[in-house]
Amino acid sequence: PDLDCLAVTYCGLALMRLVDRLVDDASEVTMHSRWPEPSSGAREAWPGARLIFNAPLSYVHIPERTLHAACRFPDPVAYDVAVTSLHQALERQAGSPEFTRRVRALLEDGSGVRTLQSVANEFSISSSTLKRRLAAEGTSFRELLQESLLDRARIRLLDRSTSVSEVAAELGYSDLTNFSHAFKGWTGSSPSHFRRAHQPPGVPLPQPLRRTAPGGSGSSGAPG
Repeated sequence: PDLDCLAVTYCGLALMRLVDRLVDDASEVTMHSRWPEPSSGAREAWPGARLIFNAPLSYVHIPERTLHAACRFPDPVAYDVAVTSLHQALERQAGSPEFTRRVRALLEDGSGVRTLQSVANEFSISSSTLKRRLAAEGTSFRELLQESLLDRARIRLLDRSTSVSEVAAELGYSDLTNFSHAFKGWTGSSPSHFRRAHQPPGVPLPQPLRRTAPGGSGSSGAPG
């Protein structure tokens, strides 16, 4: 675990250093680590590194405006080479059976709420065939959907500009209560508690979004 922490932290800091060199202002880019702060004092070892420890998962947060900032050293040829290499790396990515990997990619593509039938339609097969093929690879659509929803929920809840109600709506929950129950079943804590536990000190939480679901309050439940 200590070696994993060191490797992830160094890779994250290297990426942050690269972003610092590529754009004029990368002050809002932060490195989040799921490990506690080392007793040796990481902040002293990497002054000004913008490190946040005890995060729910390890990641580098790059705001949208930083991603769209002009690059100091634009190189179209290098860009094309890098994109090609990334596509090849994704194609070589192992660890999941082929069909499971393709279904997971659909669930994570960010194009909206996915259901069993909508995913089956993408592959031009019936929903029963989809379930059977996933079962043959040792998983299920319900399991993959839950993993995808949990990952997306945790990431969106870390976005301080988004209310819990908005996160629930984005994930396809028409009722905030159902989303809260589902999230607590996955993690053992409510969405609000999760957000408070991982909120940087001194940063206010977004205000809840108050709105009425179309067609009244009769429809509720989880997506899929």
